[in-house]
Amino acid sequence: MTVSYARLAELRHRLSLPVLRQVSGAIEGQHRSIFTGHGQDFDDMVAYRPGDDVSDIDWKASARAGQPIIRRFVKETTLQVILAVDTSAAMRGTCPDGQPKIEVAIDLVDVLAYLARMRSDLLALVLSHAGRVTQLPPRSGTDHLELVRHTLRRAVHHDDAASSTAGPGPSVASDEPDTTMIEILERAEALARRRSLVVIVGDDWSLSGACEDALKRLRVRHEVLFFSIADVALADLAGQRVVDVADGPLPSFVTTDRALLAEAAEEESRNRARVRELLRSLGIRHARVAGSEDVIDVLLDLFGGRGQ
Repeated sequence: MTVSYARLAELRHRLSLPVLRQVSGAIEGQHRSIFTGHGQDFDDMVAYRPGDDVSDIDWKASARAGQPIIRRFVKETTLQVILAVDTSAAMRGTCPDGQPKIEVAIDLVDVLAYLARMRSDLLALVLSHAGRVTQLPPRSGTDHLELVRHTLRRAVHHDDAASSTAGPGPSVASDEPDTTMIEILERAEALARRRSLVVIVGDDWSLSGACEDALKRLRVRHEVLFFSIADVALADLAGQRVVDVADGPLPSFVTTDRALLAEAAEEESRNRARVRELLRSLGIRHARVAGSEDVIDVLLDLFGGRGQ
């Protein structure tokens, strides 16, 4: 366990105490927002968000404010956090800062798991491994935190060893979504037997239209967050040797043909807009991460109320 605890020490060093307090405190706010409704201790008045119980709207306060306002109630309890991580082949592609997207996802999971451990929350993990969806049930404690981190790394390294990406160079993935993400969301739903915080970690293409029903069911009962690990833009790889994670090296003209690059950029933009609209319609907060160095700032922005 020496290496694992050394990694935690490195993470602890990266996260200064003021930053930890700010993010953890903001998670507390997110935590409290989950448990709203009648029969609990009154907390305060907050703006209505899609997915909130309309019976909690205070009509007099809404009339004064000029917008729907709900009464928020708080129940102090241990939070159950379910990490639903896309580990499909597409996550081996490169993100804007040059890292493999899956490595950025691992760093993000490390921070979220560490914060959950600080708060004594229950932590669960759902991911795909060796062609099937696997899970770790919600538990607390340092040993379980280590098990979550080890399970994710083992799954990623096993699948990396089994893949046949040809040679070095920036990697990209096709825009074909992996249906495994639907199974991951469905397994997360089955795990979340009580109201939970479900954190989905994927990339720009993880949430296909086919995921909408599973996302709707999760959002009805749970707080849901989505973190998208950004894909490198094909136009940024002009003139470089580029590898497709599934098919190997791409022809050189792919990164030199201006019309092709413009078409690819337009498709990427349309897809991001589609995902944003899907998440907005469901009231799911989300953020896009360009690399490991962005993780803390992204968390602060999202939990501090500035996320999308």
